[in-house]
Amino acid sequence: MQEQAAAVRDLERQLQMSSTEAKLYSLRIESLQSDIQRLEAQLADLPRVMNELESARSTIRLLKKKSRSDAEQAAERTASLRQRISQLQRQNNEETEGKLKRLAELEDEAAQLKLVNSSLTEQNSDLTRKLESAQTSASSAREAEEADASEKANFLKVANEKLVKDIEQLKTEKSADVEELVYLRWVNACLRYELKNYKRKAAAKDLNKSSSPESEEKPKLLMLEYADSGIDEKTSSFVDFDSEHSFSSQTSTEESEDTASELISSTRHGSSTKMKFIGKLKKLVLGKQTHSNRSFA
Repeated sequence: MQEQAAAVRDLERQLQMSSTEAKLYSLRIESLQSDIQRLEAQLADLPRVMNELESARSTIRLLKKKSRSDAEQAAERTASLRQRISQLQRQNNEETEGKLKRLAELEDEAAQLKLVNSSLTEQNSDLTRKLESAQTSASSAREAEEADASEKANFLKVANEKLVKDIEQLKTEKSADVEELVYLRWVNACLRYELKNYKRKAAAKDLNKSSSPESEEKPKLLMLEYADSGIDEKTSSFVDFDSEHSFSSQTSTEESEDTASELISSTRHGSSTKMKFIGKLKKLVLGKQTHSNRSFA
């Protein structure tokens, strides 16, 4: 019985193991079925995947070709850039050498300019001292010139005042001379007017006495002579008056000569004898008019 019980227990144990294995196999089957389904799905997508793979391979080939072309261009560009860089380096070296040379020249010029500047500074100092000395001398000379100018101004002021007084005196004397000239011209006009009347009367008497052609021409000649004579020259007018008046009677001639000489002498005394001159002038004119009236009668 024990053996049967042990056998039953073994069988149960084996059964349990078998059932466990069956469960495991069922699970494995399910897993395999899911794998099969998955593989079937993948197998359905295989053409699409193959196309994508081929497209990817083509893209890879194009990219490799482009990469080689880009690499070649990059190599060419790199070579050109290297050549350009070398040229720029050579040019830069030349420019650097030129700049360094120019810098050395500028340093030499700066040193020379410093020497010139120091020399000019010394000259400027000398000129400043000379200018100050010249300004001092000029101020002294200017003060002396101002003093001289002040003295000259005072002298010229006094001289100007004297000249003004002299001018005023000359104006006064000139006005007196003008008045005397006006008086003389007026006297000359009066005397000529009287002489004209006398000539006409004398010519009329001669014409009545003789009717010869010479006696007829004489009044015309006398009139022409009177018309041609002027009244601007006072001395010649008095001389003409004396010479023409001597043609009349001896008494009238002596009186006219005395009066004319007195008139001429009276005009030389200036404005102080003007009243005497006017009185003698009236006397001469009135005497001449009386003589003319008597001759006409």
